[in-house]
Amino acid sequence: MSTSEAFARRSFSDKLKNIFEVSHIRTQKLLEIAQGGLTQIFLSFLFGYYIDKKIIPHYDENESIEMSTIWFILTSILIYLYIYYSEKISMLVPFLFHYTDDYIPSRDAEVSFGGAIGQGIVLFEVMSNYAERLQVVIKHFNKKMDGKKTTDSEEESEEESEEAKEGKRKLKYINFIRRI
Repeated sequence: MSTSEAFARRSFSDKLKNIFEVSHIRTQKLLEIAQGGLTQIFLSFLFGYYIDKKIIPHYDENESIEMSTIWFILTSILIYLYIYYSEKISMLVPFLFHYTDDYIPSRDAEVSFGGAIGQGIVLFEVMSNYAERLQVVIKHFNKKMDGKKTTDSEEESEEESEEAKEGKRKLKYINFIRRI
């Protein structure tokens, strides 16, 4: 029986006690999550800088939408490959804070919990060319979607304005995430 199945079968009070449990194993688990997360964030800085500044050409405002889309897709593929392998690479780093024999490092894949959010934030901040191309592709997509509506009814024009508002909200969200 896995630990998640065992946790699901416990009563509410047992689950609540488990959340606030203080033990050497819990401390080591949290330390391993932190170590894995920091390792993945460091790797993200290196990867993001190298890909954005050394491999992928700098974004130019005169670049065609087709080229922006191609570079966006290629960069996305590289990011997917990196994210897949970064967890495996970070697991090569031995757990530095192992101080009891009861704790088995990486038993429940603790490393994956620590790095996912940090990687996304770091990559999006470091890879400015990727972020600019993403905005160009989204704007182009929104223009294409808005351009396909050619009816004169008020209901559909209201829907178009709602779609335009939704597109603007999505761009604001992307800019917000980028600033985080």
